[in-house]
Amino acid sequence: MLRKASAHRLSPLGHIALSFVISTMLLCPLVSAQEMPSAADATVSAKAVGVAAAQNLKSRKRRMEFTPPPWPPVDVDAAAPANSDAPCPEAKVLKGASQHAADFSANLDRFTATETIQSADASGNGSWGHLQTRTYNYMALVTHPRAGVAYVDESRVASADSMPPSVRTEGLAVTALIFHPQHINEFAMTCEGAGEWHGKPSWMVHFAQKEGIPVDFQVIHAADKRFGVKLKGRAWIAADDFEIEHMDVDLLQQIPEIRLLTEHLSIEYGSVGFTNGNSHLWLPQQADFYLDLGGHHYFNHNELSNFLLFSVGLNQEIKEPKLPKESRR
Repeated sequence: MLRKASAHRLSPLGHIALSFVISTMLLCPLVSAQEMPSAADATVSAKAVGVAAAQNLKSRKRRMEFTPPPWPPVDVDAAAPANSDAPCPEAKVLKGASQHAADFSANLDRFTATETIQSADASGNGSWGHLQTRTYNYMALVTHPRAGVAYVDESRVASADSMPPSVRTEGLAVTALIFHPQHINEFAMTCEGAGEWHGKPSWMVHFAQKEGIPVDFQVIHAADKRFGVKLKGRAWIAADDFEIEHMDVDLLQQIPEIRLLTEHLSIEYGSVGFTNGNSHLWLPQQADFYLDLGGHHYFNHNELSNFLLFSVGLNQEIKEPKLPKESRR
């Protein structure tokens, strides 16, 4: 069973989360005496560093000056419907999307990326405040605690000038696992008809968690209690290759016990090429996340860039052990 480790960590309400921490070791090259710069070179380098630092500061200020969207977000059931006149090959669409979700889960821990998070929050119906832009080194980690079960955790290592946002969201990238063969039957799926995403023909599929089935795709732990989050949403699935291009997800039911009134996610996926020229993965590109929890509104815009693909190759030749000379007599 694949499970999405989805969590919300909120500073004013304490930890309402699963958390995962990963440590990294940064390796820096040693500089030999022959590589030490001359005084003149050092002066030029210092000026270049000063110019670069000023440019980086301006860049950070520009990125800080974003405008959060209006509240509330548009519920998926209020969005424009698909063209229902076009016959939808529902079984074929769901089978293709499910296969791509399985491929996606197999590739989750094969890449790293730079993640930029723009965040804002508001109290009640107040205006947005605490606008922040932060960058992280992002990596997904897939663990297998026992046979047939896999957990997906997203690890973020903050850059030197980044502080934790008001609400930390985990599991956004793996929302496509709703279509994974081990999860798809937990949701009622309806192919609504033809649509398009970024000018490309697509099939629009509505989904909602079924009644009477344990809710464990997303879970919130608060006050020593476990709350399963019931979800509904809509996906845009490419008409030609059935890749999941875009998903909008909302609460199917509010959770009054923890004052969770709104949770809205809009996430976009796309093809990423890597430097070897041969590898392309379908990966998350950006996501907008809205939350109304405990009387506060939160907004995060997550964007992934600078993707790096890594793999481990292992060639091991097993031979009979050599016996000591005295044992050969």
